[in-house]
Amino acid sequence: MSLRKIFAISLIPLLAINCTKKSSEKTSEKSSQVNTQVEGYQFLSKEDVSSIDSTVIQMEHKKSGAQIVLLKNDDPARSFMVGFRTPPYDDTGLFHIFEHAVLEGSRLYPSKSNFFHLANSSVASFINAMTGSVYTLYPFVTRSSKDFDNLLSVYMDAVFFPNVLKDPRIIKREGWRYEMTSDGKLAINGIVLSEMKGAFSSPYRSIWFNVTRAMVPDTPFNYSSGGLPSKVATLTFEQIKEAHKKYYHPQNSVIYLYGDVDHQKALKTIDEDFLSKFEKTEDYKRPAIDTQKEFNKQNEMFQASYPGKEAPNRSFLAKGYILGEDLTPTEETAVSILAQAFIENDASPLKLRVLKENLAKTTFNISVGGEENGLAFVFEGTDKESLKKIENVLNEEISKIVENGMDQELLTSILNSYEFTFKEKNSNGSHKGLQLGYIVLNNWIYQDRPLPEALDFVTEFKKVREILKDQTFIKNFFQKRLAKNDKTRWVVLTPDKDFSTKFNAGLDKQIEEALKEKDLAEYKKEDDTFKEWVASKESDEILSKTPTLELADIKADEDPIPFEKETEDHTTYLKYPQETSGISYIDLYFDLSGVERENLKNLKFFTNFIQKTNTKNYKFTELSKELDTYLGGLSFSFSTYQSMKDLKVYKPTLTVSLRFIDENKDKAMALVKELLTNQTFSPVSRVNNLVEEMKTNMVSGISRRAPGLSMRAASKNFFPSQGAFGEETSGGVFENYILNQDINTESLVKTLNDVAGQVFNQKRLFLASITSTDAKLGSLSSEVATLKKALPEEATEDQTWSFNDQPDYDGYAIPGEVQYVSQVTSFKEKGMEYNGSMLVYSRYLNNNYMTPKLREQAGAYGGGASFSQNGLFRMSTYRDPNLSKSFDIFSKAVNFMENEELTDEKLKPAILGSLKPYYRDKSIYGKTNTMTWLYLTDQTWADYMQTKKEILSTKPKHIKKINDVLKKALNDSSKAVAGNAKKLKSEAGFLKKVLTIQ
Repeated sequence: MSLRKIFAISLIPLLAINCTKKSSEKTSEKSSQVNTQVEGYQFLSKEDVSSIDSTVIQMEHKKSGAQIVLLKNDDPARSFMVGFRTPPYDDTGLFHIFEHAVLEGSRLYPSKSNFFHLANSSVASFINAMTGSVYTLYPFVTRSSKDFDNLLSVYMDAVFFPNVLKDPRIIKREGWRYEMTSDGKLAINGIVLSEMKGAFSSPYRSIWFNVTRAMVPDTPFNYSSGGLPSKVATLTFEQIKEAHKKYYHPQNSVIYLYGDVDHQKALKTIDEDFLSKFEKTEDYKRPAIDTQKEFNKQNEMFQASYPGKEAPNRSFLAKGYILGEDLTPTEETAVSILAQAFIENDASPLKLRVLKENLAKTTFNISVGGEENGLAFVFEGTDKESLKKIENVLNEEISKIVENGMDQELLTSILNSYEFTFKEKNSNGSHKGLQLGYIVLNNWIYQDRPLPEALDFVTEFKKVREILKDQTFIKNFFQKRLAKNDKTRWVVLTPDKDFSTKFNAGLDKQIEEALKEKDLAEYKKEDDTFKEWVASKESDEILSKTPTLELADIKADEDPIPFEKETEDHTTYLKYPQETSGISYIDLYFDLSGVERENLKNLKFFTNFIQKTNTKNYKFTELSKELDTYLGGLSFSFSTYQSMKDLKVYKPTLTVSLRFIDENKDKAMALVKELLTNQTFSPVSRVNNLVEEMKTNMVSGISRRAPGLSMRAASKNFFPSQGAFGEETSGGVFENYILNQDINTESLVKTLNDVAGQVFNQKRLFLASITSTDAKLGSLSSEVATLKKALPEEATEDQTWSFNDQPDYDGYAIPGEVQYVSQVTSFKEKGMEYNGSMLVYSRYLNNNYMTPKLREQAGAYGGGASFSQNGLFRMSTYRDPNLSKSFDIFSKAVNFMENEELTDEKLKPAILGSLKPYYRDKSIYGKTNTMTWLYLTDQTWADYMQTKKEILSTKPKHIKKINDVLKKALNDSSKAVAGNAKKLKSEAGFLKKVLTIQ
């Protein structure tokens, strides 16, 4: 299985390989301990794969035909998946809606909100379900063996014996339904409908979907597996029942167990309680994933639109290619790297020329389809009129590769970057089992090579490296698969300001037709009955069937990550001795207090451009290759760290984070020194391209930022200086600056160089965090000290920022049909200190009030309440069809909690769910980063553990005390909304200043 297919299936980064003699010996030792003789199962194969430190065992359940894959190792982050091959055959989102529905009540666990009860009472670090292009997957990860047993039983019962097959109300709630509005009209609502409205607000989702639809219209990839919003509301209950019967048989499933799992026990449960209830058929055929056999649309342009302002340079143009089914999996992986090198990397020849000739603002590639190996080159921030020029440039650049081959240094740098990511994920990463499971699933779907081979990326990368050294292969690929390909097509995606109106017209038409079938009174009666069901409380008997851990299973104390703290010349060094498999991590923290006020709004330019422009010794194209070759990652970011001892104190910080293989230490540190001391932010033309690219990406990506913009706007005034800093650097003030004001690039270059001098000097480097093996920490500390000495000694004085003139944005008009609603208040101002019982309060409130009201009844995709350590209580929604209704739900939250008759037993699930942060499967870097965060916020490990103890000791009286304070605090709350412009105008008159981002 290739990287191309993996990346097409999963958005979660894949793991890497840690191939050492030591791990090989460990695997061999474990292999002899694995009992492959399990009653009810036919043993198929067993093989040690040292690169993932696991024994790979494949079995088949004799009676049902289910495929079983075991990855046996010592990882305590136990993982489970059950996956089904579910190629869609229409745009209703059937399998997506069904994926939502099956976890909401089953034969053994009948609660109508079972998944959310489970998610809120389990310590699982990952618990979810997901629908891909041709699969549906139900995974979880937990470090508790008892939790694993509970979740395994719930998941297996849910997928094979779901209550939804006999209760259409679950589909109405999760998918779509007719409902009555407050003004007595008929409307259409539903959780998945809201989710997909939000998803298709993004032009990135739309371009991928439409390129796929244009290139492989006769395959399942032609359809939106998540559901097109305009088609979701046509799904019928009969389709749901028929789909489960056809697709959710064990013979169409793969069951995967990973880690330190009692496999004998788990397999016995799976057999006796679930799979033994089914019989396989000998002539069974898996659901087909049809391929595109013919392609006759070479000269037919495919056109589509997305919601957005109609303006110049707002379109996407994409040239799609069907590469063919005859590529080997290893060649497919090589192709993904060739595509990135050709169009997406900062040193890519095609990207450089397109930007130079001002034909588009940025470029990237996407993979489409399955066996066809579809590939598309995308040009973002352009117009349809530029298509012919872009096509000429594209063909000319392809011809150059055919004639001269490709830059070997560029290919090597990208491959090194890929390989580092895989190595790190496997050796130091989190959720390794989950990510390996995606590979297992993908290999099971496509069956393109033996599973151990698909999992062995050490061997894979060696093969890919050899292919990419072969210029003959590269030239032939560009000649045969691109230049001479007659299976190509242009796709044009343009913004349409009336997109929402047209979309709603379709729903209005459906409502009009529905009213011809039944009168309004009958729909109202059905809606009232449905709402009564959703709002009804379930009996203790039903709720008690959802399994939970016991509080006695939880340890109150945990050992901290060990570290050494030293201070030298006003810089503190936090040194973490960890076994990191030959990778080192360094974070450098610079105080931003010396940056002048007028430069704050340029900090995001500074952090985004510093690796992408010329230095004194490197052109940016060469710098890009060097960074990918010698560093596994380098990032520049800024944030504020607020003291939990004194909330008025915060430190604005710029962080430089780097990671590298130890053998590349000298080169990696030299490159970082070059960026910190010799950056010139030149040439001006390059900076201008980067500004335009950033603007374009911000407009296209507004749906991703909308929740943060809304919450930041609602929170900012509780800590005026810190909040204003956030607005200036990444909130509404910054959005307005970059999107609506002319930016003088020459002036910006000077400003960025000024910022470099104000930040990168010896005085401002106040903290360095280093994670590596004990033996290397000393030398790495010396490297940081040497780097510090290379920085200028002089520094500007600390600035006193005044934000009295700052605009007060609290509303954002964005494309699409959904809202992101926020309301915030301060419990600190009412005299209450943060404590662990607040986590229990919010968990209980969300599970018993917010989720039923906001999601299940009102149709928002997500929403809930939370407390922050800095004294704020926050309520918000995500992909919400409502606005004023959500605020009304917020307003009644404290009344709900006041009327609850709480007991210790009722609080137990919320207590368990609140402990999730302490059971996350963190990477090595994630663990040490937690310790650094505690230091930066003036906290200790004891403080961190104190919160856990407070969670465990929470009683009803603590919840009542919190609620009494919130009743007062909510009278002084702040609101903000990002959403549909018409919705804001009609329902959010309280907003002070609305910024339009279209």
